[in-house]
Amino acid sequence: MKTWSSRQLFSFMFMACAASFAQAASYVVDSVTVTDLGTLGGEDSWATDVNNRGQVVGWAQDATMKRLAVRWSGGAILELGTPASSAFSYANGINDIGEIVGQFGDPGEFDYRPFYWSAGTGMVEMNRSLFPGDPLDPLYIGKANAINNAGMIAGIIEKDFTSFTVPCRKSLPVAWSFSVATPFIVHCPEALNSYNHASDINTSGWIVGSEGTGATTRGFVWKSGVTTHIPNPFLGTQVRGSGINDVGVIVGYANLGGASRAIRWDGVSATSTWLPVLGGGTSSYAEEINDQNFVAGTSEMLIKDPLLPDEVHDRAFLYHSLLGMYPLPIPRGSRPLETDCSGMSLNNIVSSTGVIKVVGACSSRAILWTVVVKKVP
Repeated sequence: MKTWSSRQLFSFMFMACAASFAQAASYVVDSVTVTDLGTLGGEDSWATDVNNRGQVVGWAQDATMKRLAVRWSGGAILELGTPASSAFSYANGINDIGEIVGQFGDPGEFDYRPFYWSAGTGMVEMNRSLFPGDPLDPLYIGKANAINNAGMIAGIIEKDFTSFTVPCRKSLPVAWSFSVATPFIVHCPEALNSYNHASDINTSGWIVGSEGTGATTRGFVWKSGVTTHIPNPFLGTQVRGSGINDVGVIVGYANLGGASRAIRWDGVSATSTWLPVLGGGTSSYAEEINDQNFVAGTSEMLIKDPLLPDEVHDRAFLYHSLLGMYPLPIPRGSRPLETDCSGMSLNNIVSSTGVIKVVGACSSRAILWTVVVKKVP
């Protein structure tokens, strides 16, 4: 009699579960429009976030190949006013008011600072002081990753690892109550030199992120001073939290047999759950989830060609339990076996017309996917 290993049994159960999702699907994709958002005159660009007004942020190269923080809106690209002394800037998050956060840096690999931008203020450097009594405090670096509609900001500040006179170690997940506020530590990491960060924030000010504990990585959610760790999925380890919606559902990824796989956690269950991968793929990453539980991310997918050997490439995806994994198409004219795509974010509320806007990049060009979904009986 043939016996099943635990991993084989898990794989069978996972595929069966995925198949049941597909059979029960009540969402279908009606159409997808792929838009190359363009650059500032250079070659590359990348889109990182989109708000409910359809405004997109990220970075784009100018004619000198300098990477600069930008906003795309109404078909136009706007450079956000990067300081002249800076070697780069990146926009990471935007809220529905149009406020933008990110980081800029002076020449040098480890010199970057968080910024806030609005139409009224332009680009403003944010406070990154955590321990004013520490002689090295002025040298702390950081970045702002996300901003909610109340103006609260989540990100990271990295302190010099030689500073032993102050609590907490190395990189710290932090938040700012508003753009000019002093940052505060969301969660004090447990390991000396671990990498930790706050990656997303919802309307309630709940923050999701990740922390290293030396031997492993754990995702966390912070709610008004209380930190809860994201539970491991079945057979999974090394959990990282990426996105959170307004009811507290979290997405991210974890390690499964040496590969990173997308996960989802409802915020209350004892375990998080695996999301499917695209056909023929092994790894995947969930980056953001909206209030209708649509998820955007990146998954490997087996790409077939009648004349060439099959290859595995990254594809941006849209996922819902009632839709399944939907691979977002590559731009027209792109070569399937030479193109990799990443899905980074999506708008929080799907419009009454069923329009979902997903942003990311294909072959280092910022892309907007406008997806129309509809329900079927």
